[in-house]
Amino acid sequence: MPKQAKDDIRTPLANVLAAYKRKCGTGSRGAIRDAIAQLAHLAEDADLSVNDVVVEGISLYAEETAETDGSPTLGFLRALDAAAKAIRERLKIHRPDEQLYCEVNGNETIVVEADGVGGASLRVFDDDSPYFREQGVVIREQSFDSEEAACEAADKDAEDDE
Repeated sequence: MPKQAKDDIRTPLANVLAAYKRKCGTGSRGAIRDAIAQLAHLAEDADLSVNDVVVEGISLYAEETAETDGSPTLGFLRALDAAAKAIRERLKIHRPDEQLYCEVNGNETIVVEADGVGGASLRVFDDDSPYFREQGVVIREQSFDSEEAACEAADKDAEDDE
């Protein structure tokens, strides 16, 4: 998008936010938060993927605020990481690759690791293998849409092997 077009939308948005802050008695943070939420609703109303629009918007912001070499700043990356952490806490899900379950059962070790977006993978490793987990020798692997379902399946696997 050309700079002029961005400026053309930025000024009216700033005016709307200023009026909203006065009317609702909120600060900039609250006004911008509320505007983002309403823009997400407008994206849904237009049958657009809110996730895609948000990612595209954040990517555009990262490009606009990139350092002189064209890469996003580390501060921006830290902000995205903090936002992801806050979302995971609200949704009560774990960060990517966080181990949720580990059970040594006979010649097998059953491990469940979170994928960071609510799902998890269950892996069964052969303890008799000289390479074990370090080399990634997996007997069985299964992905689940929820962390809870993966842990329940791991429990069932452990019980069945006893």
